[in-house]
Amino acid sequence: MSLRTPISFRKTPVIEGIGFSLAYGFLFLNIWKHRFFENDDAYISLRYARNLAEHGQLVWNLGEYHEGYTNFLYILLTSALMIVCVEDI
Repeated sequence: MSLRTPISFRKTPVIEGIGFSLAYGFLFLNIWKHRFFENDDAYISLRYARNLAEHGQLVWNLGEYHEGYTNFLYILLTSALMIVCVEDI
């Protein structure tokens, strides 16, 4: 006596395709919704880099000494670019 294995449903690729489509649709809608968002942390870092390149001080305002940046390496690389070759970043 031989037992047959039941035929498995082949609907999993369809369900996976619908799931991926919904996930990508949600992703693109979220990107579209936030397309005009600007991250101000980059502008903060660029101001610190400009002051370092122009005045040699890693400060937000000249004469005020406190640490208000979050990414030291980015500021160093950006200020080096400002000194070497780029006028306005």
